[in-house]
Amino acid sequence: MTVDISAVTNPRIKTWAALRDRKHRNSSGLFLVEGFREIQRMAGLDIAIDTLIIAPDLAGDPDSPPTTVRSVTVGEAPFEKLSYRQNPDGWLAVVEQPSLDLDRLSIPANPFVVVIEGLEKPGNLGAILRTADGAGADAVILADSVIDVFNPNVVRAAQGSLFAVPIAVATTEETSAWLDGNSIDLLIATPEASTTLWEGPIGDRVAILVGAEHGGVSEVLRLGAGTVAIPMAGTADSLNAATAAALLMFEIVRRRQ
Repeated sequence: MTVDISAVTNPRIKTWAALRDRKHRNSSGLFLVEGFREIQRMAGLDIAIDTLIIAPDLAGDPDSPPTTVRSVTVGEAPFEKLSYRQNPDGWLAVVEQPSLDLDRLSIPANPFVVVIEGLEKPGNLGAILRTADGAGADAVILADSVIDVFNPNVVRAAQGSLFAVPIAVATTEETSAWLDGNSIDLLIATPEASTTLWEGPIGDRVAILVGAEHGGVSEVLRLGAGTVAIPMAGTADSLNAATAAALLMFEIVRRRQ
């Protein structure tokens, strides 16, 4: 396979490498997805891929690329400049950012939504998005998010599930109004709750709320929300945000079976 770009200093390499920075992602409306499996999944979600970047020395020679979009082959050195993995597999895609508007969300009669407020760690966000996909959530809303959805660490942790569930970004106030307008009840896990996750009531129209790792959730969303406690043993008094979110999500899955 002929290599189109072999120099690390190539202008296109510099342009793509700049997408690791949030400012350049925002200005270009593009972001990077790395990994053959992740790109295949992204293509299957009908997300627009701008350019496929292949490093033949790392990727080998698969039967066919996962999309029919334009592709560019690069040398190992320029690919490693673009890659954010320790052991890259030679596949990267420059992808168009889909809309994150709250108004575009469409929900069923018995919605199951995940609301994430003020989360600080990209890896946790990616893990929650992956779990939301596995649990069959209908939407994920990021309220007052400090994390860029298109951050490479979010993309990596989501393992190709980044937009398998529709995502919206909004303020906490907009999120609260949207939940009220759609008659969706919020559910929060808190140690102070009088009932456990396994026993507490969960309505047919529900959104679980995941707060910041240190700050928790705001009073705006906490007000009127249902609460449940995750039973804890040993000396630990709290769980990682992604772990707590997974427990809440799959309890909803269990009850709906």
